Amino acid sequence: MTEDGLFLLLLVGLYFWECLNWLTPGSMVFRGTMAGRARWSVPDLAFENRLGVPVLGRPWPPFVALFGFAPWPLAVTADGVATHTATSWIRDDRPRRPLKWWRWEDIEEVDMSGRDLLIDGERVVRIASPRMLRRIHDLLVDLLDLDPPTRRERIQEELDDWLDAEVPRSRLELGLGARRGVWLFSQVLFAHIVVISPFVVITQGLAGTWIPLAGVALVLNILVTVFYVVAHRIQQPEEVGERWTTALVMALFIPLTARAHDHLTRDLLGDVHPWAASHLLDAEERETLGSWLARDLRWPLPEFEDLPDDAIRILAGFHTALEGRLGPLLPTLAPSDAEGRNTCPRCEEVFSTPPVVCPDCGVLLDRASS
Repeated sequence: MTEDGLFLLLLVGLYFWECLNWLTPGSMVFRGTMAGRARWSVPDLAFENRLGVPVLGRPWPPFVALFGFAPWPLAVTADGVATHTATSWIRDDRPRRPLKWWRWEDIEEVDMSGRDLLIDGERVVRIASPRMLRRIHDLLVDLLDLDPPTRRERIQEELDDWLDAEVPRSRLELGLGARRGVWLFSQVLFAHIVVISPFVVITQGLAGTWIPLAGVALVLNILVTVFYVVAHRIQQPEEVGERWTTALVMALFIPLTARAHDHLTRDLLGDVHPWAASHLLDAEERETLGSWLARDLRWPLPEFEDLPDDAIRILAGFHTALEGRLGPLLPTLAPSDAEGRNTCPRCEEVFSTPPVVCPDCGVLLDRASS
């Protein structure tokens, strides 16, 4: 391979790396165009690493809006806190993490470090979504100084806000004009670099064309960067460091500039429950999502065995609170969806002989059928 070919391969590799969006394991993703309806999916945990779970954005125009929804990472009750993924959103086993729990009287400090949530200096969980990390951190800090009845009310308020459909609606309106500018000019920039410039160079030669071509690319790069800064400042005014770091890299590295829209949307709804944003889906996708969330809530996957009473109380209390808030919002499951001796009610796997544990999702079938 020639040096030019190796350099081109490197650029393509860097561009596809920028197409990857790293989300918290167990997250859900909505993909949709600016004008069309979105489709939902859950990233495969097989590719999980220390950065999270990778999700590939569409590498070519028309670029899609990619919204990531981080799972609620902790069980939080008036008694204490436990590491627990509230809803799995996947048909396999929920992401397994070492179970840790704390009673409120044993907690002295809650802090953040990078993408990690810390309790008394110990890393509790890594949350790829900055919005969800701040939400959980601020909630725990507030709960530290409250009495049990007030804690219970504060947790209920937080769950209501997590499930509030007006939150994603209003947030999607923030910086919409600037976000559309990023979406439009990033596609023009992509077309200029990948289609127009090679065509001009092949037909007209490089000698007399590289200066105007580079000038157009520079102008488009500046436009995308400016619109990105404006939209990001409206959406996340507190993330000054992230905004200007990304803008600087975009100014120096055009492949990142072409992916600017992903940077704006992937965490825009990161601390919102996906059902609250289900208006982005078409009717069929919304019905499928509602049915799946209802099954996950009604037949949750089993937790760790031989748990201490404190941990059991925290996990059970949080699931009860979540079920009371989320359950009425979800569609009612039809009997055909929920029953059947040879069918798992959670993942709808069909068996010739019903096992004790569903081999597909891990739910206890004897408990599910009771």
